[in-house]
Amino acid sequence: FATGVGSTLTIWSQQLNSSPSSSSSASFPANEDTSEGPSWNVRNVHETKLSSKIGKMAFGYDCVLEGDDLSLKLCVGAADKRLRYVHYTRAVDGTVKPNKIILTGHEEEINDCQFMGNQTLVSCSNDNTCRLWDIERKEEKQRFSNAIHQLGSPCSLATHPRSSTEFLVGFQDGTVRLFDSRMSLFAHNFSTGLNVPLSQVDWSPVLYNRIGCSSGGKYFVWDLAASKNMISSQAHSSQCTHFRFSQTNPNLFATSDGRQMGIWDMSHLRQSGNLRKVGAGNIHSACWLSRSSTFVAASHCLTLWRYGTVI
Repeated sequence: FATGVGSTLTIWSQQLNSSPSSSSSASFPANEDTSEGPSWNVRNVHETKLSSKIGKMAFGYDCVLEGDDLSLKLCVGAADKRLRYVHYTRAVDGTVKPNKIILTGHEEEINDCQFMGNQTLVSCSNDNTCRLWDIERKEEKQRFSNAIHQLGSPCSLATHPRSSTEFLVGFQDGTVRLFDSRMSLFAHNFSTGLNVPLSQVDWSPVLYNRIGCSSGGKYFVWDLAASKNMISSQAHSSQCTHFRFSQTNPNLFATSDGRQMGIWDMSHLRQSGNLRKVGAGNIHSACWLSRSSTFVAASHCLTLWRYGTVI
């Protein structure tokens, strides 16, 4: 997983050393007290200094970090309105080498960025545009502006886990639009019914017909096939800042209000455990680790939770 603090981009690798119990936790860096949780082996793979403060970032789909094999692809939206693509590989001498591409064009702050397949990035900005970028050609290849300008600033993005043309955009008016790059207009519209900006939208990597978001203090989950809202409920007493589906369990998703996080189980329509406070400061980033039931939140330290098969 990756963290961005100021203009420093850090890649981490983690491995569980002992069998976890349900709702166990551990905090990082590794020299912090972990006596109440399982034993984790966390190592710093690489630190990259960028020329601007890091905002949003996302991993590519075909990342590898196993033994000596290393190929990590990351897109980063920074405060200087430029989008960065970073590809980490291992050199002949064994050192980690970051290859960077800088993509320019946005006129305002980048609110989110994601991968669409292996060779395309999508970004949204306060300049009221969503843009598709060709990584190989190092240039913008498509822009959505007319359809977005009348909807207000796009806040959040999510891409289809297996499609290179479809993506979701969350807007400040509390709506989610499904776009297809083969069309100039959005294909579907989903509304929270709240005139409150969306904080985060996500597309389930397990069930492709399931999308969700957080807005206000509530979460919302829709069924794309039926074009209807499946569930919505109050998650936090204050504004939600994060919403993320599990990478492995089709019924789990996580929410946060910036200080606490909650894991929710759709199979029982209940919250899977109590809300947990994270670190000593605000949560800046949160995600599920791929191919595991581990959830990561980053404030002034890294906090990892691993949920067992009892959920």
